[in-house]
Amino acid sequence: DRRKLFETFTALKATAGGGNSQVSGHVDRAVALFTKIMQEDARHEGVIVNNVQCITEDCSAWISQLRSALDLMQVDARDAAKEHDALERKMSLGAARPHVHYRSAIDLMQVDARDAANEHAALEPKASHAE
Repeated sequence: DRRKLFETFTALKATAGGGNSQVSGHVDRAVALFTKIMQEDARHEGVIVNNVQCITEDCSAWISQLRSALDLMQVDARDAAKEHDALERKMSLGAARPHVHYRSAIDLMQVDARDAANEHAALEPKASHAE
């Protein structure tokens, strides 16, 4: 479309150039204005391209940082899960142990009580015979 417009201006100038210098001057100004608009459009498009490239680079860097952070979080989550599992195993073993220790302590106290009762019983008949 731009090329067709430029060709139209050129054809108009060629046609009007022979007899009317005023028309030729208008065509020259129109071509100059058209050229200025085209240059400004090209400059603006260059700015847009540059901005898109900068945004793309920034986004790529952010994505890289987010992936690294996600990788670290996944490692931390795996480590936390392992620590949780280990703690849970330890707690379940620890929960069984106090029960075992508690049970052993009761058994020992019962044995001590039986021994004390037996000793007391052994002493009792001697005391009753002595009377």
